[in-house]
Amino acid sequence: MKVRTAVAALAVTLSMSSCAALPLVLPSTSPAPSPARSAPPAPTLEPTEPSPSPEEDVELSFGDTARWDDGIEVKVGKPKEFTPGEFADYDQGADHQFKIKVTVTNDTGSTIDPSELYVTATTADREATQIFDGETVGSYPSTKLRAGRDISFNIGFSVNDGEFVLEVTPDYDHDSVLFIGTVQ
Repeated sequence: MKVRTAVAALAVTLSMSSCAALPLVLPSTSPAPSPARSAPPAPTLEPTEPSPSPEEDVELSFGDTARWDDGIEVKVGKPKEFTPGEFADYDQGADHQFKIKVTVTNDTGSTIDPSELYVTATTADREATQIFDGETVGSYPSTKLRAGRDISFNIGFSVNDGEFVLEVTPDYDHDSVLFIGTVQ
């Protein structure tokens, strides 16, 4: 009897100590995760260009729309010069202040988060400074975007004369695309 009690106590102790080392898994009501993709969707330019491979940079012009294979689209409008508001944060030494309309379209079949959109820029020979102005630019959407919907907002950059390159990616799972123009 003492042997059985000792074995049972040892079994309970071992099972409890091994349970403590395992992560807790709770049942989920969300759908099972989809299988991992081998490569993120590559952006394409409509209508006749073939889908680029993930290794090549996709270069578009301002006013074009980038399309990824999973149904996300990002249109970057042509830059328009504007005067930032009195309390705006921007590079006052730059040659120009531009406002650019961005439209994100969700044709993926599921909800996406447009707040994950990542935009950077270069101007002439340096990194461009993004303008934050609560009146006109600098505020990204913070609400999820349902399938079949689109949302537009304005971003702003301080730029110098010369080449202006805007790099856009919808999130960290997608390849970026470059929108390129010349400022004079």
